[in-house]
Amino acid sequence: MEHSNLLKQLIDHWIMYSEANEPDDLGSFISWMENRLSNTSQSPSAIEEVTLQMTFGYLLGRIINFTDLWGKLGFKGLPIRQFEDLAILREIKNAKNPAKNELANVLVNEKSTVFEMLKRLKRDEMITDTLDTNDRRIRRVSLTPYGEGVLADSELQAQKIARILTGNLGHEELNTLVKLLHKLDVYHSRLHDAYNQEDIDELLHLTDKPN
Repeated sequence: MEHSNLLKQLIDHWIMYSEANEPDDLGSFISWMENRLSNTSQSPSAIEEVTLQMTFGYLLGRIINFTDLWGKLGFKGLPIRQFEDLAILREIKNAKNPAKNELANVLVNEKSTVFEMLKRLKRDEMITDTLDTNDRRIRRVSLTPYGEGVLADSELQAQKIARILTGNLGHEELNTLVKLLHKLDVYHSRLHDAYNQEDIDELLHLTDKPN
């Protein structure tokens, strides 16, 4: 059964679950699903796989929200607003005068969004830009001395935020998680490079292809 059909089934079950005024939490929904599957002819393994995928998406979304929340707390009082600002400053320093469009590709964001962020960082005097000596259509960016200082201060705060985010994970757990996230990052980077449409079903079709 294709993932899209399984996803539709899962959404339909969630609607039924919600209409039954059951507890609004993921654990109760999973238990409810298991009970229903025991009385139907649907494949438990297939539904369980989609349930795991949905659970992963749900939990990842919560971790992203926590990252934003702790990031705002950690960067409070600094000129940067979020981890994306830190990522831009770090990439500019490491890449040594990258072109603006190169930053958009590295940060996996829309060019217009990245350009607006660069405009703000320039307005706040953290970066400066110059024309490329070989191609005047290209503008390259670099850190100002002030931006270098902001980056150093932000890195110190980012270390504190990272300690909070990793929570109660042990060394081996954290090492395993980092490896898995790196594997996912490589996968999504390749998917991003291969995909240039705006259709979730087409993107889903690409994910069904073997690596």
